[in-house]
Amino acid sequence: RHCAASHLKYVVDAAARGEQVDVFAHSWNREAAPWFDEAYGVVLRGSRHEPPQYTSQALKARSQALSIGRAALLMREFAALRNVTYTLALAIRTDAVLSSPVDLHRMPAETV
Repeated sequence: RHCAASHLKYVVDAAARGEQVDVFAHSWNREAAPWFDEAYGVVLRGSRHEPPQYTSQALKARSQALSIGRAALLMREFAALRNVTYTLALAIRTDAVLSSPVDLHRMPAETV
């Protein structure tokens, strides 16, 4: 919950200067789904929580890449359903705590 709070504070709230921020989340923890989804609240547009597919240390990078891809698919499905075009996607690990605002305006979509 602390991680989600930092994401909301330093990404969602920091971007609230006239920008719409939608959150799409994927995790490898089904048990965490209820509190996870509650923590992101109204900005959560889609989430998927699955049992881990890769548990060995050697495959952690594959697991993370697959998780990012699953969140991106949620975003694409939502965009198609709502006829929305996203200009920037920011991937943050769900277990990462942010300690300062992320300035999305300094991340032009054409260069990120």
